Amino acid sequence: MSDYGRGQIGEKRLKSDEITSTLDLAADDIQQLEVKKRTAFGSYICETRVIGGKSECWIANDSSTNAKVFLKVMPWPVRPNESLKDSDLQKYSDSNEICDSWFESQKRIIERVSRMSAGSGSLVIPLDFFLSNRRYIKIYPIVQDKTLTFEESSKWGVETRKFFIRSLLLALNELHSNGVVHSDIKRENILVIDLPIGPIARLIDFDDAYDSDSEPYVLRGTPELYSPEVLVRQHSDMFPDAERFELTCAADLFSLSVVLHEVFSMDGSLPTWGLSGNDDPAIQALSGGIARYQDLGLNSPGLIDRFRRCLAVRPNDRPKISALLSAVQINPS
Repeated sequence: MSDYGRGQIGEKRLKSDEITSTLDLAADDIQQLEVKKRTAFGSYICETRVIGGKSECWIANDSSTNAKVFLKVMPWPVRPNESLKDSDLQKYSDSNEICDSWFESQKRIIERVSRMSAGSGSLVIPLDFFLSNRRYIKIYPIVQDKTLTFEESSKWGVETRKFFIRSLLLALNELHSNGVVHSDIKRENILVIDLPIGPIARLIDFDDAYDSDSEPYVLRGTPELYSPEVLVRQHSDMFPDAERFELTCAADLFSLSVVLHEVFSMDGSLPTWGLSGNDDPAIQALSGGIARYQDLGLNSPGLIDRFRRCLAVRPNDRPKISALLSAVQINPS
């Protein structure tokens, strides 16, 4: 949808009324919560509250098309309430400058990803994006794909694993080749589509994405999966002597390598650097040493070595996605 105003920017929330039914979802990673009130954002009438990480999420009905959609109330940023300028409550709001910059950045990302996704199906993109009252709202299609899990992948043989990993690399390459850093690669944002030819990956959640040719206005993502350069940028006080690097698509490759190890290793573990303690991967990488990386059941030492090198502290020392793709050799059945 090219027009982001269908939700009517600035529209007030409609009057609540009683809800009498719930929607049964097949998606395995959504838990339903019973709700007694119905809320509306623009033309979208909320029906069933669902758990969606830090965001307030709903299954909603688009009153303009009578179609079910997934509605996400963004937890951040929150526009300031001009009537509360002198109130302590205003400290829970963000500045208009932050809100405007984030909104424009997200619109550019969504428009770019929408052009990429046409016909490919490897990216789940928002259908609508607008401001309602002081909160930003994203509307997504409802998908029934499964979330990538260790339990699911442990059933796959060597060629199936390679087939899925290749599809995941292609989806991420689609973003990187168009100058988009996903910035939150994790299991929960990787869906599995079961097709007759095998399982393929689909990426979701571009809330933290940014242009690779410009500095992000703010960094969010998942702290446990930060790359070293993102961690240093976020917590410079913890690493005062660490070298600072530009934030590029290489940050996604560090997170991807960690996630693949978690999902495809024999014990569902994260890579280690032979250090004591249970620090996050980026902290271990910055502490020195060489990453230890399991085979992942791929029987491909060359590919595993490339994934291990994706854990390098220096972004330029990580392989390009093209090098990873060239190492994924799938034997036709």
